[in-house]
Amino acid sequence: MAIPRSKLINSKEVGTYHCISRCVRRSFLCGNDYYTGKDFKHRRAWIETWIASLADVLLVDVCSFAVMSNHVHLELTNRPDLLAELSDQEIAERLARLYPGFRCYRHLPPSASPERVQYFLDHPNEIYEKKDRLANISIFMAVWQESVARCANKEEDKTGRFWEGRYKCRRLEDNGAKLMCSIYIDLNPYRAGEVSSPEESHFTSLGKRIHDIKRESRSLPPQHDWLSPLKTLAGDNTDEAFLPVNTHQYLELVDYISRRHRTQDTCELPDHLEPILNRLGLKKNSLRMTVSRFNKLFKLVVGSPNNMLKRAKLNTQNWHQGISASRSAYED
Repeated sequence: MAIPRSKLINSKEVGTYHCISRCVRRSFLCGNDYYTGKDFKHRRAWIETWIASLADVLLVDVCSFAVMSNHVHLELTNRPDLLAELSDQEIAERLARLYPGFRCYRHLPPSASPERVQYFLDHPNEIYEKKDRLANISIFMAVWQESVARCANKEEDKTGRFWEGRYKCRRLEDNGAKLMCSIYIDLNPYRAGEVSSPEESHFTSLGKRIHDIKRESRSLPPQHDWLSPLKTLAGDNTDEAFLPVNTHQYLELVDYISRRHRTQDTCELPDHLEPILNRLGLKKNSLRMTVSRFNKLFKLVVGSPNNMLKRAKLNTQNWHQGISASRSAYED
């Protein structure tokens, strides 16, 4: 039996999820589509713009993303804990941008209409009913999926489905799962052969982080601050970081994972990165294999064996697919 989405995603508690949306019939509707012979790569920019726009309005952190030719990967964290800190005025402003009273095709309004804000303030029942949507991952996914589909159908003068169906997702139970999922997502274009090296990926969180590092070296502000941050070298943003590694350590781990695929090299993990994997409880010898087969090894839940068994009990099941892979990937 399938597990209801409401049991997998708890919108009332902070959780991180790997979400996947595929184009209908897996057609390359965001790339070079060999059914029509047309190039639709420009649609990837639509999706990235929507992700950035929603991250600015909703209480959902974008940890990692990759926009491919026929599917999209997102690693998202819902933040209902931040909802309690917002005043009615702040909630009304966010709702006024999420529901501006007209259809948005490219992105949400950059600022809230005063009249729309006042409407929500004058109707406190609507604030009470809709405020939880601000930290809802399903709302995040539904808004951009619908808008991109409408724009694509309008562009081709067609009707019908653009996306295969509702998005698929898996719950990431711990930092080890988040790290493996993030690297898997960032290396998607490279493994698919779309780029010759990971750093050449444009519509991925990896590409955006590298771009911001280059801007930082020229004393320029980051352009993608809507991405959930990694730790700084000084470690002064540990509470905000979605992983206990800084950007340079993360890039080294990505390079280590990708190197065998690139050169068939049997290189060893740099010594200074081993303590990171030890803290996360991950085995260095199985990290490459687990990341490269991440999507096939795990189905609904990813984490240490203990965390996966705990989640299975909460879902009234004996186990979740991937428990054997988890035992291979995590230290006892």
